[in-house]
Amino acid sequence: MSNIDTTNNYNSENNSEKYKDQNYKSDQSINNNLLNLYSESNNNDSISLNPSANSFESKVINFGCRLNSSESDIISYNLKKLNVDNVIVINSCAVTKEAERQVKQTIRSLYKNHPEAKIYITGCASQTDKKFYENMPEVSGIIDNTKKLDINEYKKINNQLFSEKLNDITFNSKKIKNDIELSENDIQSRKSFVFPDKSLEIFTLESKIDKNWKDIYKNSFKGRGFVQIQNGCNHRCTFCIIPYGRGPSRSLPMANIVSQVKGLIDNGCGEIVFTGVDITDYGIDLPGHPKLGQIVRRLLNLVPDIKRIRLSSIDVAEIDEDILYLLANEKRFMPHLHISLQAGDDIILKRMKRRHNRQQIIDFCSHARIINPNIVFGADIIAGFPTETDDMFENTRNLLQECNIIYCHIFPYSERPETPAARMPQIPYHVRKSRAKILREDAKQRLLSYYNSQIGKTISVVIEGNGMARGENFGLIKIENSNILPKKLDNISNIIENNKNKNQFNKNIKDNLINNLICGKIYNTIITGIDSYKSEYCMNGIILN
Repeated sequence: MSNIDTTNNYNSENNSEKYKDQNYKSDQSINNNLLNLYSESNNNDSISLNPSANSFESKVINFGCRLNSSESDIISYNLKKLNVDNVIVINSCAVTKEAERQVKQTIRSLYKNHPEAKIYITGCASQTDKKFYENMPEVSGIIDNTKKLDINEYKKINNQLFSEKLNDITFNSKKIKNDIELSENDIQSRKSFVFPDKSLEIFTLESKIDKNWKDIYKNSFKGRGFVQIQNGCNHRCTFCIIPYGRGPSRSLPMANIVSQVKGLIDNGCGEIVFTGVDITDYGIDLPGHPKLGQIVRRLLNLVPDIKRIRLSSIDVAEIDEDILYLLANEKRFMPHLHISLQAGDDIILKRMKRRHNRQQIIDFCSHARIINPNIVFGADIIAGFPTETDDMFENTRNLLQECNIIYCHIFPYSERPETPAARMPQIPYHVRKSRAKILREDAKQRLLSYYNSQIGKTISVVIEGNGMARGENFGLIKIENSNILPKKLDNISNIIENNKNKNQFNKNIKDNLINNLICGKIYNTIITGIDSYKSEYCMNGIILN
């Protein structure tokens, strides 16, 4: 089952002893062509269509955040388990107008190039602008965002396709729209929106989700695995449309997190990344209201085989004491935090309805560096928010420099329909774009300076595939001696030798096979220099062990 990920890459003393003295116990790479080397027994839960000359393996195309990426893994598994052919599922994003433009462009391109395919859309874009996608002639149906992980939704699709083939009905892309059951929480407009039931678990109803995580992640070749621990948001930032697409905050119970993590580790995953919409709000809806730091510590105790754990975007207004303890004491907790910052000017932060101010960011970064001098920071930044003056922009620019935030995800402000910020006085788009470019150039220089400071140091890296790795500090490393890695794995040569078509085996595919099979392994690596990879800076490294 192919899973194509378009997730954005992030180009992203007094109190210290308090945490040290406590006596507590303590963008991955998937090569779709490699999946043909493996076979799985078919599951007979649903009728499946026999492949025809015009059939192809179904795909999931992912847009947007790490949360979407983790959900796409499950959607892909559902399609594969049911043997669904000729279906493309778009897991969409609505965070900006550009994200939606790319979704629409991709749908039209897929429809043109794969007229035999049935295209379904799910995710935030289809939830917040459902009428538009219902009227797209290229779209066969919408899968409600609250049900996209429910295998029963894909059984309906499969059975519908079987019925059409059985009756030799010419497919009309509009006919199937009403055959997919949509949520009662239909979004007609922002004014009539009703949030999904707060009692819904993060993966909808547990009884409807296959919890065999070991099978879900089988042969997925993940160096780093995204684990969804939370969904939705209870806050109302004035620029953000995501709560309308994902509803209120819901947390995944600890037992489910443990099962998901074990499934990844059993398949060789070397690093666990907690993801969600607002993960620092974790536990507010659960009995006892456990905090994020508490569940990280519990997880590390319950699953001692975890080698590394990392957090995705955090809100400094909700950082708890256990997170600071982990940062000071737990080597498996990665010294890298990505802050949901958005701006560095207090007036703009208030107009965004953020819950932190400029000084709180400075204080947090300073304190974190005291308890762990190796920590590095990333941040999300919006350039050209409504009413932002040149001085306000400089305040953001100076804050990023003062806090030395090196991994920056920067984008021009994008109006989202019926959000409060869209009704504020707007900054001309060319100014937004210019400011974003300045911030990106500043961030590149900080990143380059940091990478140069790492030359000659030995760091621990986890292999992501294609000869690339990630350091504990989130640094991207190009392994210079990746050709020696297969010698450490006994089964590599056997797999290649036993492949009957080995003489026709594309060299690039073979190289990727080798690299993908060692995804998740951790090595000590000496940094030797600076390089580039896919238009971004990276470091060169040589594996020592």
